[in-house]
Amino acid sequence: MTRHLILLLVCLVSLCACRPDDTRPGEVDIGFLQAMSLHHEQAILLAQIARERDLGGAAAAVAKSVEGAQSIELGQMKGWLQIWRQPLLPGPSLMGWMKPEGEDAEAIREFLSMCQAGGGMAGAVTAQQFDTLRNAQPDAAATLFLRLMLRHHQGGLPMARYAATRAETAVVRQFARQIVIEQSSEIGQLSTLIAASP
Repeated sequence: MTRHLILLLVCLVSLCACRPDDTRPGEVDIGFLQAMSLHHEQAILLAQIARERDLGGAAAAVAKSVEGAQSIELGQMKGWLQIWRQPLLPGPSLMGWMKPEGEDAEAIREFLSMCQAGGGMAGAVTAQQFDTLRNAQPDAAATLFLRLMLRHHQGGLPMARYAATRAETAVVRQFARQIVIEQSSEIGQLSTLIAASP
């Protein structure tokens, strides 16, 4: 079964079983789902490359976990966007839904500056880094994969934290909180694995 078919099935399940509440989605709901979908797609690609390299050990376990969990979440996000008849891809302003307001305005401003410096999304993996991962020796590739995944998760957390408190719909707020919990835990695990790597 191909990855595209799996995502389609997950999306259909999401449409049937996880319908959003009746609250009208706002800019944060839509923008977060679109941006986090792109973010998840990149993490899944990272994991697939690691699995294709057959790195083994901790790297293989992380890759399998990330690919499975984030494929399911990606299907949910695309399902909600389709229910709301919204584009699956963001517009020109990828992070325009995040506003530097409130008590955490300065932290949001710093995060948005990082996004601009990184070509639109903090923690994004460059084409050169993907190529390096594909071509590195196994031990080096395993460590690089863990480092790239750590940086990637760290880039996604501010988006999820923002949506967890500012999204209009309860379903997106809860989904964002779930991502915060999951990726915070994974960041700790990745940091430990990297510290123990040769």
